[in-house]
Amino acid sequence: MRILIFIGFVFVSCCSYSQTAPLKYWVQFTDKDNSPYSISNPSEYLSESAISLRMKNGIAIDQTDLPVNPFYIEALSSLEGVLIKHSSKWFNAVTIQLVDSSYLETVLPLISALDNVWQVKSVQTVIDEKLVIKHTVTEKSSSESISTIYGPSYAQIAIHNGHLLHEIGLRGNGIKVGVFDSGFSGVNYLGAFSKLRDEDRLKFQYDVVDDDNSVLNGGNHGKSVLSIMTAFMPDSIIGSAPEADYYLFRTEDGSSEHVTEEDNWVRAAEMADSIGIQVVNSSLGYTTFELEENNHSYEDMDGNTTRISQAADIAASKGMLIVNSAGNSGDDSWYYIGAPADADSILAVGAVSDKGEYAWFSSRGPSFDGDVKPNVCGVGYQTVYADLTEGIKRGNGTSFSSPVIAGLAACLWQAFPEKSNMEIIRAIESSSHLINAPNDSLGYGIPDFFKAYESLSDHKNFSDSGILIYPNPFYECLTILVGNSEVNGLKLYDTSAKLVYETSWLVIGDNAAALALSDELAHLSPGTYYLNFLNDSSILKSEKIIKLSN
Repeated sequence: MRILIFIGFVFVSCCSYSQTAPLKYWVQFTDKDNSPYSISNPSEYLSESAISLRMKNGIAIDQTDLPVNPFYIEALSSLEGVLIKHSSKWFNAVTIQLVDSSYLETVLPLISALDNVWQVKSVQTVIDEKLVIKHTVTEKSSSESISTIYGPSYAQIAIHNGHLLHEIGLRGNGIKVGVFDSGFSGVNYLGAFSKLRDEDRLKFQYDVVDDDNSVLNGGNHGKSVLSIMTAFMPDSIIGSAPEADYYLFRTEDGSSEHVTEEDNWVRAAEMADSIGIQVVNSSLGYTTFELEENNHSYEDMDGNTTRISQAADIAASKGMLIVNSAGNSGDDSWYYIGAPADADSILAVGAVSDKGEYAWFSSRGPSFDGDVKPNVCGVGYQTVYADLTEGIKRGNGTSFSSPVIAGLAACLWQAFPEKSNMEIIRAIESSSHLINAPNDSLGYGIPDFFKAYESLSDHKNFSDSGILIYPNPFYECLTILVGNSEVNGLKLYDTSAKLVYETSWLVIGDNAAALALSDELAHLSPGTYYLNFLNDSSILKSEKIIKLSN
């Protein structure tokens, strides 16, 4: 009898809970007065990496960096029936959850009456449970083979000349990349991520939705997106930034569509800022919701109206490079980009095929205030990604074009750590094929990341001489890229004209040859050397290089 009563109690409790789903509210405060935190002591709330990034870019630490006053949060949490979900330092607010709708009439007036509360807004209401699919992806198995290490993924990298960045050692090494998405199921065991795990480059994960430290729940859309950036399966797929460090955030609740997911995004962005993350890929976008009163309109897509777009611009002002999918509404009634793709200081990415053709579903610009949107485009039609069967598939969506661009942006930034996020964005836009004639479908067009690299490094002579040496000066490894078909060898001399290294190779047609020298130069002492590029015995070009001491 006791067992039956217990079972009956559990059954009734579960039914009651499903009928009174939690309600969430955004509570914004008036100030940060009397806070235990101060601008003069940022190490209490920003990591060393974050502070270093600010100093490098000349970005001041200000009031928006201070956490929400903990005494204000304590006053809320002390109220019966109130759970604190998370806080936003940028907006000086918290998201709360009422444990039951019976507290609506009693607790909300108490919250509004608190001295330091400015406003209270509903961000989620009671609804019938239903599954909302926010990203429609067309998939098909791929069995094709391409005779490069990239396999079928070659085209989505090569259309941007991203493979040339990889060849000269720019693979995102040392760059902190945040990924905001839904679940990342499979990242912990799939072979596509073995290199990521083995090299300890999966640095951090946090589930904002469930408030825990595992992002493996909530589906595998995030896994697919991440694989486009970091997968390493030779002859199948190589990611756009296969050697970057990754920080995963689950901000999307795939079971519903509420404006609270924008607040989850804000929370993740603030955490990313505190950690010192440099590049964020967000394959997410928001337009309409299950509660119609929270719906956005095209007029809201002005970069300044929605909270998520405001947060994206704040993140950019803190030095982060935010890359966001434009949206998949180009062929439906919404038509335009969503939020936060409308933010004016980020890269919104539309979709093309690997032949450079506009993908019909890719959301269009401009933003409501007239900014060019999308900013650029990447391959989002039949994009190759890793699936849950240890193989690869192809899918459609700006969710997939965005990580291609975000990863290559990380590779580009690796070469120029002294550049700001906005300088990297401008270089990417300026390298795109429609820079002088942007349109509402492709924005500035398809970026050429090697062209962006050349423009930032002042190696414009590569297009004339067909020779690029990187880095110079160097410590251990020197990479040489040759696109001049006349070059068939090189010789390296020290200042006494002693030959210390020589080799030969053949450049065929328009294909560039890359040579990475490390062990070959290990015996050399620090100092100045002269590198001669030869056609048989004739010197075509001579370059001074400098080896530095470790």
